[in-house]
Amino acid sequence: AILIECGGKVMMDDAGHGPYWQRLWPYLEEHGLTHIDIMYNSHPHYDHLEGEIYLVMLTDIQVDGFYSPFPEDYPHRLQKKAVKTLKEHNIPYHQLMQDEPFKLGNAEIVMYYWPDGQDPNTLSGTLYITFGDSTIMIPSDLTGPGQKYLLETYGDKLKCDILKVPHH
Repeated sequence: AILIECGGKVMMDDAGHGPYWQRLWPYLEEHGLTHIDIMYNSHPHYDHLEGEIYLVMLTDIQVDGFYSPFPEDYPHRLQKKAVKTLKEHNIPYHQLMQDEPFKLGNAEIVMYYWPDGQDPNTLSGTLYITFGDSTIMIPSDLTGPGQKYLLETYGDKLKCDILKVPHH
């Protein structure tokens, strides 16, 4: 789980495996965070999406929107559970498209992914965040072929100050 705050806005980037949401929730409470503007999910695997489902189902945190590179009807059991939970809590689902920019306060964020990926890891959304002169890239679980695609397609455009190393 990565919590990003900028200009009074808050984004949760994934939220870990379900059993660990119980560690995340007290952290959010301790810091007075009762509102998440954007809940982002990079891909529908348990160690990324399940914690978000629990936060929505079992807490009173207000979430304005859920963003993901995956369509709502992506055929994965956890994706179906997430979409059902979001609908039950009236949280809008937004499928991010390749190169689609969005804002978080004063930060500009663009999501990239490898469109030829064949599974959730190779389809993982990569966030590229710019705030002033600083940049950070969060490639989630993007594996070798997807990384190669991004480098060949975007090259120097992906230079960043901070690179969060992919999980795999």
